[in-house]
Amino acid sequence: MDNKKNLIIIIFSLVVLLGAGILVYFLSKDNTVNNNASNVSAEVQEASFDNSDEYYITLDKSITISKAGVYYLSGTLDGSITVNTDGDVKLVLNGVSIKNSNGAAINVEKANIVYIEVNGDNTISATISDEEVDGAIFTVSDLVLTGSGTLNITSNSNGIKTKGNMLIENGTYNITSDGDSIHCNDSLKINGGTINIESKDDGLRANDILEINDGNITVNATEGIEGTYVKINGGTISINASDDGINATNKTDNYTPTVEINGGNITIKMAQGDTDGIDSNGNLYINGGTITIDGQSAFDYDLEAKYTGGKMIINGEETTTITNQFGGGMGGMNNGAMRGGQQMTPPSGEEGNQQMTPPDNSNGNQQMTPPDGSNNTRTKKR
Repeated sequence: MDNKKNLIIIIFSLVVLLGAGILVYFLSKDNTVNNNASNVSAEVQEASFDNSDEYYITLDKSITISKAGVYYLSGTLDGSITVNTDGDVKLVLNGVSIKNSNGAAINVEKANIVYIEVNGDNTISATISDEEVDGAIFTVSDLVLTGSGTLNITSNSNGIKTKGNMLIENGTYNITSDGDSIHCNDSLKINGGTINIESKDDGLRANDILEINDGNITVNATEGIEGTYVKINGGTISINASDDGINATNKTDNYTPTVEINGGNITIKMAQGDTDGIDSNGNLYINGGTITIDGQSAFDYDLEAKYTGGKMIINGEETTTITNQFGGGMGGMNNGAMRGGQQMTPPSGEEGNQQMTPPDNSNGNQQMTPPDGSNNTRTKKR
């Protein structure tokens, strides 16, 4: 009898332990699901100028910098500044005016990392004809923008382009461009500053990660912000766009296209037509911040979307629902179910085209052509 009683106690204890383990697992799993904030972050290496030489240059003709160091630049230049060195270079712009009618105004052909510090009012303009060196400021290296001054950039191509990573720490940047205003082949991180963009193409673009932590950003562009992984943690962002306001798309294989919003105050105004306020060719996670979108389609995503926090105001109405405009206005998919507006052609040799709206979650009219090839069209209102 005692053995039987002990056996029952042991079994009961095991069941309790197993149940507790299952509970802990699912609680942990739920927390993981609800916490979509990622560890993805754009990084730019740091430069050291402790033992660097300092040079003071008054610009009056094109120059080539072939030695690492800090260069304090002032004056007016019709031409270009070229950097070609193995080391780190800091260009301190103290009220410069640089104009190049035949290429980049600042061209970094080679460097480990380049800092551009803006003090006072500075102006750069460029007319680009080279498809390779295609920015008013062009670098093959990582680039850091910093300072307390203002930099005005005008370009018939890209405004600032780097083949590496870019970090914007502070400063004011007014960029007018026919191409992308800021274009990074790798990642872009914005930690502060004021950025005003007028672009006929993309406003901010990074092929890898585009991360905004702070700053005041105003973008008028065809496409406002674009990257493979777009992560917004803070800042005040205003976008007027005629294509997509924020777009995550396949620019690199390093990440699944994702838009992740954890904070900030984001206002998006979209033009009419086939446009999306936030468009992700992969995932869409909204965990915080305030998002205000005015437009025909607020969201478009291909994989999954999750809302865990923050404030969303769509066309004047507050909501906690992430709607989906899938396929450029042709309806959408939600958990594998097609939504109204999709067109389907019968899989077997039935004559004529058959337009169908599935019975589940359908909207609008349903037009069907009989399989016998007759020309009669039957319209069914749902």
